[in-house]
Amino acid sequence: MPSNTFDTSEVRVSLADGGSYWIMMLNPKNLEWIRSAVIYSGEGANDFKNHIAPFYKKVYGATPVVERTTLALNGTETTVAEEIQEYVYRITLPRCITAPSTSQMLVVKNTTLSNIAVFVPEQIQLSSPPLSGAYVITCSNPDGTFTVTRDIAHHASSSTVSVILQEDCPFLRDAISVYNTPGNWEAGLFRDNGIDMHIHFWGVNQSIGQFTISPTLGNPLVGTSLVISQEIIVDYGPNYYYDVLPFDWLYTNEAAPQVKVTIDG
Repeated sequence: MPSNTFDTSEVRVSLADGGSYWIMMLNPKNLEWIRSAVIYSGEGANDFKNHIAPFYKKVYGATPVVERTTLALNGTETTVAEEIQEYVYRITLPRCITAPSTSQMLVVKNTTLSNIAVFVPEQIQLSSPPLSGAYVITCSNPDGTFTVTRDIAHHASSSTVSVILQEDCPFLRDAISVYNTPGNWEAGLFRDNGIDMHIHFWGVNQSIGQFTISPTLGNPLVGTSLVISQEIIVDYGPNYYYDVLPFDWLYTNEAAPQVKVTIDG
């Protein structure tokens, strides 16, 4: 996984009055202006996120993450309603990109009289470059030998990786599941952020050695402070398997039927 920072912009609202406004954001890909939904001065972080999300979803296929901080007159953080003088919204795009998400943001006021200032990513924080390149997985075979897969593009989904493993390491056919590591939202959302997967062995009834991931030689993985690691989470252990029992094989100690059924009287 790379050590990523993400594209972040900021909106600051002071003298919030509950009035409405829009934010216009410039799409750097085609220089189209995209308008947010109606935003209300001083609204919550979740509402603000939903109102600006159309830009990020349309341009980057991602939902932004918004954090709201409330500040007192002296600039310290406060949650006391009577003390709040400024609302600060930090907007983070949770996907590594190659350039700022937008270079211009404009406020269009409707009914609000609040003071609203906007700060683009170049003023707050730019994204780490997205992960690029390809890798291979070395399979540890049951007989102690090793098999190396074909090159796997960094953006390959877990289902694609599963297909490649089962084709290139035949003993794995119908014996594994590959899925994104639970809880790792960065890699789970976009492979541009990193790769973090689990391989679950369902049908290999013996201990399997560590599988490893390595950059390819011709097109190696490139990312910010890239770290490559692998580990066995749960090692092989003995399990009991019971075949399905037909219902008519089940008996009880009752001397008489517990349910009596009468048909046609």
